[in-house]
Amino acid sequence: MRQLPQPWRDKMLPLCNRVGAYIAMQYKLLRIAQDAVENLQMDVRYLLFDVEYASELIRLGEQDASSRKDELEELLANPSAAPAREAVS
Repeated sequence: MRQLPQPWRDKMLPLCNRVGAYIAMQYKLLRIAQDAVENLQMDVRYLLFDVEYASELIRLGEQDASSRKDELEELLANPSAAPAREAVS
């Protein structure tokens, strides 16, 4: 820039400043996008964990229900025979 004649420098300097501002803005937008992607990746990891955890709980519940099938059938056939539950205070 210093080698340019003064009138050209006067015209180029504002343009260079604008280019610099756009580059800085582009960097900020890129950082925001990267942060958003990182947050989404964490959300996906949580959801995958949650699905695996819920699936395991369902499997355990089905296994427990299967092992107590006769008891559950009796309860469903005769709900009044169910043991009374104590009130929680």
